[in-house]
Amino acid sequence: MVADRQFKFDNTVDSNDYTFYKANTPFSQVNLPNTAPSPATKQTPVLSFNEKTQKFSPVSNAVQENKTGGESNSDGPANIASVNQSSHTWLRGQPKQAIFANYNLIGTVWKQANSYSPSNANWPNIDQNNSIGSVLLANTTAETYRQTPNHQTAGGAVNNNLHNCFSCHNPQLLFLYRTISAKTHRCQPRVGCKIPHL
Repeated sequence: MVADRQFKFDNTVDSNDYTFYKANTPFSQVNLPNTAPSPATKQTPVLSFNEKTQKFSPVSNAVQENKTGGESNSDGPANIASVNQSSHTWLRGQPKQAIFANYNLIGTVWKQANSYSPSNANWPNIDQNNSIGSVLLANTTAETYRQTPNHQTAGGAVNNNLHNCFSCHNPQLLFLYRTISAKTHRCQPRVGCKIPHL
C-alpha cells in the first residue's frame, strides 16, 4: 500500500503474511492479472486449476494500492483514521462484535448533494468521474486489477477514467432498468427487465 494517488510503486515489501499476500513479495509481483499467452504481449501466466488440490496456479498476490481509496478531500484521510480508531475502541468492548475491530474503513465515495435527482437533467449520466471522497476506491480482492485511473483493458487500450464504485453503480444503470411511477413516485422495474449483478 502506498500513499494515495501517487502511483509510484517501488519494491518495498511487507514481512507479514496475509490472506492474499505472501510475505516479502515485491510490488512488481502483486496484482498480476491472469493473461493468456500472446506473441504480441509475450505475457505467459495462464491460470490453471488443480482438481486434486483445489488450487489455482499461479498465485496472484493482491494488495491495496491506495491507502484511503485515493481520497480527494484534504481532511479525508484524517477523518477515515478517526472513524477507524473510534469504531475499533468501541468494538473491542463488545464481546459479540469484537472480531469486527480487525476491519478498517478504507474510504467512502459519494456524489454532490442532489446529483441523483430527476430535477437534474443530466442525472442519468453522472458517473465515477463526478465522484467526491475516495475517488479511486476499489475492493482489493474483487477489483484487484482496477485500482488505478490508467486501467489497461484486455485489448491493450488504456482507459484514463477513474475507477470506483460508480463505474458500475451509477444512475445511468438505474435509469435504464427502472422508471419512476407517477402515481407512487417510487422506482418501478421496467417490464421484462432483469438487472445482472456479480
